[in-house]
Amino acid sequence: MQPIHSHQHEFQPPSGYSWRDLGDRETTLKNAKNHLQAAVYLELLTIPAYLYAVHSVKSSSAAVKADIMHVVKEEMLHLALAGNTLCSIGGKPRLYCDDIVPEYPRDMLYRKIPLSLNSANKETIGKFMELERPEPPMFALRSNAEFDTYNSIGAFYDAIVQMLESLQRGGTPFIPETKDRQFREGDGSWDEGKLSVVEDIDSAKLAIKTIVDQGEGSMQKPAMPAPNDDAPPSHFQVFERLYNAASQADCYPVLENPKTSKFDNEDFKKVHKVLLLSDAVYCYLLITIERMWDPEFTGKREELVENNLMRLMTRVITPLARFLTQEKGPDNQCFAPFFNFYDFSKSEKACHDQLVDLMDDAIKAYEGDAAKKQQLTKISEEYVKKLIPLQPYCHRPGSKPAA
Repeated sequence: MQPIHSHQHEFQPPSGYSWRDLGDRETTLKNAKNHLQAAVYLELLTIPAYLYAVHSVKSSSAAVKADIMHVVKEEMLHLALAGNTLCSIGGKPRLYCDDIVPEYPRDMLYRKIPLSLNSANKETIGKFMELERPEPPMFALRSNAEFDTYNSIGAFYDAIVQMLESLQRGGTPFIPETKDRQFREGDGSWDEGKLSVVEDIDSAKLAIKTIVDQGEGSMQKPAMPAPNDDAPPSHFQVFERLYNAASQADCYPVLENPKTSKFDNEDFKKVHKVLLLSDAVYCYLLITIERMWDPEFTGKREELVENNLMRLMTRVITPLARFLTQEKGPDNQCFAPFFNFYDFSKSEKACHDQLVDLMDDAIKAYEGDAAKKQQLTKISEEYVKKLIPLQPYCHRPGSKPAA
């Protein structure tokens, strides 16, 4: 079984032209769904980059790790809100496909700013700061009719609002039955506010406003909060403070933009098993999030959140990251979860069965190291084997959704 770790397809975001000719309702609804799927993809782009930086930070710089993790959590909130909005108008958010799972390095959508997987050093934090830098209002809100793409993330989200408003004028596009399968406060997936169900034009606009105000599409926020401002800092403000700090984070020298396939050799045969496992775990998390919007799991949401979502994020990915940062790579650099695409379709086995097999392979690879074998065995027995079995909607672009 040889998983693919190099994309054969590239996600194609919608252009600035595609929504201008609103045309009939069917065309506008299709464009709105395409744009909201692009919004899901856009929000997913930053999460591996920020998480990779988090995992590079040593425990001696716990405050820096916590600050970046705060941004990660809000990016996950944005992904959930974009997916909720897409779900609310009858769309099916997609996260696990080889044209959706991001590969690095790459540019951010609608902003020519490079995104890379690297340690949380000053240079990386500076790039994150530029990525989150507020946009001037006139620039952000000018939706490009004369160019073939949006000139900013703010313009992109503004176009989505205009499409939804256009649909609303012809009768609500929001489907009441979708409310029960959206991410919401109280379902265990989010406990810090702002996670709202989208059920009408007002809640849709509020969801998009939350995304824009907190993140990359924000417009002219002050570099630092006002003296009596109780509002939480924007992502830009978090990274600006870290960038200007007197001392920088103590980081592991992790590899830059690594590819799992490059370590499929005799020199790294043991750690390669864990890298494959971590890629598969990440992709299984994406499958879990994707299926949370599925009507099949409407009455099983709490079980799916507890057994898969939270378990994968806190009890599997995090300890695997700690394990990998203790493994040495080329030039004495360290490993970490690479967040590469893992192709479950290369095997006839169910995804969860493959995950268990990969876990067993990793444990066997460290047969001669009792401590490391014990670490991996604990992850397997207490968490991986207890995950709810799931299958993805698709394995490759163009595949039909699973029944």
